[in-house]
Amino acid sequence: MKYFWFLSCLIYAFLNTSSLQAQSLSGKVLDDNSGNPIANLEIKINDNIVLTDPAGKFYYEASSTGLQAISIESPGYNTYTLDVNIDQVENINLGIVFLSKKDDDSNSLDDSYLIDQRQLDNFEIDGQQVSSLLSAAWDPFGSLADYNFSVTRFNPRGLAQNHSQIYLNNLPFNNLSDGRYFWSLWGGLNDVLRVRYSQFGLNSTDFSVGGMSGALDIDMRASSQRAQTRLTYSASNRTYTSRAMLTHSSGLSQSGWSYSLSVSKRWGNAGYIEGTYYDAYSYFASVDKKINDNHTLNFVAFAAPTIRGRGSSSTREMYEVLGDNFYNPNWGLQNGKIRNSREYRTHQPVAMIRHDWKLNDNSVITTTAGIQTGYFGSTRLDWLEASDPRPDYYRNLPYASSDNPVASEAIAEELRNNVLARQINFDELIAINRERQYLVRDPNGITENNYLENISAYIIEEQRFDNRKIALQSHLNHQFKDNIAFNAGVQFQYDRNHQYKILDDLLGGSYYLDIDNFALRDFPDDFSIIQNDISRPNRLLQEGDVYGYDHYIHNQNANIWSTVNLSLNKFDFTASGSLQQTRFWREGNVANGKFPETSLGESEKSSFTHGQFKVGATYKINGRNYVYANAGYLTRAPFSRFAFLSPRIRNALVEDLTIEKTIGGELGYVLRHPKVNARLTGFYYRTTDGINSISFFHDELRGFVNYSLTGIDNVNYGLEFGADVKISQVLSLRVASAIGEYYWDSRPNVTITQDNSGEVLTQDQTVYLKGFNLPSMPQVAHTAEIRYTSPKFWTVSLNANYFDDIFVDPNPSRRTNNAIDGVSPTEDTDRYNEILGQEKFDAGFTMDMFISKSLKFGRHYIRMSAGINNILDNTDFVTGGFEQLRFDFEGKDPERFTPRYFYAFGRTYFIGISYSL
Repeated sequence: MKYFWFLSCLIYAFLNTSSLQAQSLSGKVLDDNSGNPIANLEIKINDNIVLTDPAGKFYYEASSTGLQAISIESPGYNTYTLDVNIDQVENINLGIVFLSKKDDDSNSLDDSYLIDQRQLDNFEIDGQQVSSLLSAAWDPFGSLADYNFSVTRFNPRGLAQNHSQIYLNNLPFNNLSDGRYFWSLWGGLNDVLRVRYSQFGLNSTDFSVGGMSGALDIDMRASSQRAQTRLTYSASNRTYTSRAMLTHSSGLSQSGWSYSLSVSKRWGNAGYIEGTYYDAYSYFASVDKKINDNHTLNFVAFAAPTIRGRGSSSTREMYEVLGDNFYNPNWGLQNGKIRNSREYRTHQPVAMIRHDWKLNDNSVITTTAGIQTGYFGSTRLDWLEASDPRPDYYRNLPYASSDNPVASEAIAEELRNNVLARQINFDELIAINRERQYLVRDPNGITENNYLENISAYIIEEQRFDNRKIALQSHLNHQFKDNIAFNAGVQFQYDRNHQYKILDDLLGGSYYLDIDNFALRDFPDDFSIIQNDISRPNRLLQEGDVYGYDHYIHNQNANIWSTVNLSLNKFDFTASGSLQQTRFWREGNVANGKFPETSLGESEKSSFTHGQFKVGATYKINGRNYVYANAGYLTRAPFSRFAFLSPRIRNALVEDLTIEKTIGGELGYVLRHPKVNARLTGFYYRTTDGINSISFFHDELRGFVNYSLTGIDNVNYGLEFGADVKISQVLSLRVASAIGEYYWDSRPNVTITQDNSGEVLTQDQTVYLKGFNLPSMPQVAHTAEIRYTSPKFWTVSLNANYFDDIFVDPNPSRRTNNAIDGVSPTEDTDRYNEILGQEKFDAGFTMDMFISKSLKFGRHYIRMSAGINNILDNTDFVTGGFEQLRFDFEGKDPERFTPRYFYAFGRTYFIGISYSL
């Protein structure tokens, strides 16, 4: 670390001694109320436009001497104008320009409210609310696609979410185990999450090098919040039905203190999907103390405790039998009341402290440290030596009796006409449990010690993923000679992911038995191997007990990084890089009967050195036309989530773990005109040496297997276009288009091991995935919006969206020689192609409408907004799906285990009203 800061000082000294003679104008724009920088602000100088950076600074190289007419306009602020004369040798620094709020500012439409609400309320992946796209607010593609594409789980440029970096208060918040982040961690706190600094694509930022798909930092300082008191209520028919928020921010007092408080509740007994519900709270507190002109301290604490009943995908067969694309197999009736077997339960508080140290007018060191704690749980049914109770289990569906058409149709009729047949019958499960007497056999094999006990056949378990995380970042931002910016930082992150199960509900029984149901099937006479914890054999479980598995996954990451940006008369150049060290290991808390020697204690520590490098250049044709090119090379350690063969029961790692590599480039054109704001970008990425590790029930082997894929290569290339056209003072047109090709470019190797024994069943078998499309996201996406903004402070917009080239997530075991063994490509062509082919979903079209009105009464403001999504009520739009990991290896029947699908919601609405002063 000391060498890093030494190198940074050398670079600092070198750059500080350089001098470039030019005719230039520079300055810094701050909010007059909060004193915070205003980023991505248009500075009009004569007929040219420049933008402020995240620090509020701007720099302009004049192409001629003489009078320079400067105009700064921003919605909600008073216009600033100034005429300046420059000569041949003068560099003029305007210093700090303070923009003051308009008196009637709150009468203007608050678009950020609409965008935040839609983004946080409407888009979910794996039950977690997430942002679909990190985008700079000025970007004509990102600002529109950010919401309008989210209904399809759109990934920018087809890159996985872990290629984007999320920061809170300058602190990195991507999970180390898989690189993802979850907006639900701070859901419901819209009012205090508006100050955002972001970059899209391969650009770097002043707070990090950024990912291959961009980076975002949310400023949570109290002094950054607008001074106001705001009360909001919203109603919707989506994942929840009601939301209430109360926020108060004091602004910066003369004594240097400021604070911001926000609370919210989101609730609903019935979401759009039957059987779902929502009960969530959120709280936020931020306090700043400006010690003097050079030092400011900030403390932030927030969380969003949530309980939510989930909906799940189901099979095409079930959707067709019921005539309902939103069938939810997770719920049922208990004593006449709806109960959902699959709940998300989370409460993960975060606390951070931040120090901003202004060394001088051009240098700032920002240091943030934070912790995350709490729990994340997901419930589901579990059973012991009993039939599968899930209503859409393949053996319970008509196709399982397809050889008997009469019986098959009888099953379909029962599903259609009897709600208890197509949902979970909790009353029946409870009745079974109360009457069940189960033979508990002696772990030493002594028959005389066997006994009968009331052991539940069915229970509700809660799978827990409790993350304890600490993080630190300190970085320097320095501006040299107004046209050279230098940033450098250090990061450290550590998280300990505690993974275990809790017995949540015995469903009427007295106990549950802590043994492995699948091991019992394979080894019925081995009383030791079936034990989940050999130190406590045949443990009788009660509600609240930890059972099944119990282990930690430890992750560490240390990162040093730096960026340099040089701005000249016609060119801008940027270079950035990082060097990282990642370590992870498993720590088992119990000795499992199947692997007593390798399940308890710590595994070996895997360590990887990796990093990334980016370069970029922009050619400024004039103040309105720009051409840019960026390139990047990223190496990163394998994620611990995929590095272990079967982390629940043993320490074994996937063999030959290697660093993943991604190389990418982009070439683009930007038009910045008072009436047209547009961007066209072409991009190309290639990722090599990816890994994946999954466990699933293998029907041919009648047991669980571990499926480890190595040598996964991807290619992503395409075009992005966005434009914002001001047709008149009140009418505007916005369009965004993404056209890409995202596919696997290798034939990965798979190693299959038996979960119960660790036996290697297949070594380095080829999986024929080359050329398959990356799944469950549109590779073609278009949206167009027409917006009318009235001088009377109301706005209405209508947008149309089109999506295509969405493909199913393929089961890799179907793309092996074993799956097509005995199927002739010439004599049985249809079956051969169906087994190996990849399903493409039909294109989807939706339309949305939004309207907003603002009113002012003295110092009091009211905003009203409403929206209708999917006006045409298109309920047949498949947004994604996955093939089940099971396959009929014996009968070679691809219809036996059909894919599971996700559908976009039909027509939904939201209405909101807020009051502020």
